[in-house]
Amino acid sequence: MQFRDEFFCVFRQLSERDPSQICGILLDYCADPTDETTRMDNHYTTQTKQIDYERIDIAHSHLLTASQNLRVLQLTDLHIDFEYQPNSEADCVMPVYCRQTAVCSYQCTDEKLAAMVGTLEIDYIMLSGDLINHVDWAYTVDGHIEVLKNISLLVYNYFSKIPTYSAVGNQEGVPVNSFLYLNPSDPDVAMSWIALELLKFKLSGESVHVLSHIPPGDSECLEGWARNYYRVIQRFYC
Repeated sequence: MQFRDEFFCVFRQLSERDPSQICGILLDYCADPTDETTRMDNHYTTQTKQIDYERIDIAHSHLLTASQNLRVLQLTDLHIDFEYQPNSEADCVMPVYCRQTAVCSYQCTDEKLAAMVGTLEIDYIMLSGDLINHVDWAYTVDGHIEVLKNISLLVYNYFSKIPTYSAVGNQEGVPVNSFLYLNPSDPDVAMSWIALELLKFKLSGESVHVLSHIPPGDSECLEGWARNYYRVIQRFYC
């Protein structure tokens, strides 16, 4: 078992909670929305506690008019596989079914690099993660770096004058490690940092785009994190 030691370390710490709390952490539709252990307030830094959660009214002179709409290209879940076989099956049940060893249309998720290139009039690009293939049992650091370099170079070659902003997806980690069960509400005070950054931009009258990978309402997102994320976003939403 690859993560045996990590599993038992996490489980020993979770065992201090009652069954309903453990159920809410591990399973969908099982969380108690009143569970105080997942409230971000319990994990705030001293600096974040000073944030006033009443709305701050600022003139929205920075907001774009209808004639100033931004044109944004979002590229997500490309899952580039350099062993992809053209004319493969579009609905790939398993990752290897789109590879050269299988007889399986170009719509396959793990597509050739050339299939994602287009010429568009855009203001900026958002790369929102999961650029790596689905063959997670063969992940290596060098392999991931090679894919990220190739995709970054490709985007630069075609859109060298267009700003590009990136987020990390759940497939970029080596080894795969997506589940923060010990502190799902504010891991490494990341949520506190987001709140402070949004407060800073709010006070300066600026607008922001929050770029991430897995949507907070998705079943793959832990409920403690999702609930606190919504609290922060709704607090600063214009």
